[in-house]
Amino acid sequence: MPYGKNKVEDLKLKKNKDYLPITNLKIDDDILYKRGQRAVKSFAYFKKPVFNLDKSVKYCRENWNREPQYQNDCANFVSQCLVAGGLKENEDFKPQHINYISTGYGREKTGLVKYLEKNNIHGLIKNRSLAVEGSVVYWNNFSHVGLITYNDTILIKYSAHTLAKLNEIIPEKLDVKFYSPIIKSN
Repeated sequence: MPYGKNKVEDLKLKKNKDYLPITNLKIDDDILYKRGQRAVKSFAYFKKPVFNLDKSVKYCRENWNREPQYQNDCANFVSQCLVAGGLKENEDFKPQHINYISTGYGREKTGLVKYLEKNNIHGLIKNRSLAVEGSVVYWNNFSHVGLITYNDTILIKYSAHTLAKLNEIIPEKLDVKFYSPIIKSN
């Protein structure tokens, strides 16, 4: 036990000037998940401008079945979601630019995923449970991307264009990578 204590009941947390036994705490998984998600979102920010994951996901949920601009529109749609959340367009990232409309699959040196990585906007994460809402999911065996719209660390859902999907479950064994927003400290 920490602090030289022998039992869980011996551990106490300071609350104001009093101490509460740790066994008085009641935190269920749902509360813990929501607090964890809020903590990640509150620490995620970008230099210019502030990137709002909630706005990206909201746009995604509201526009998942909108008529696509292209036959294969997945990267274009995810780009639109990220822009709705505050990601600024520029010469290398704007509608009809290869970084905006292509996934960056395979040996391509350009495309959405490559742009996000190169510019430290989203980075590859190894642990899928850390893919917060607003993360990009990238299929390894074909050219496709989507936006994470739900993750309780066990069940992960995404939405996408090309084959329009809303809150589709990502099976644990599916061959995908997750790119989450880069967390920067103050």
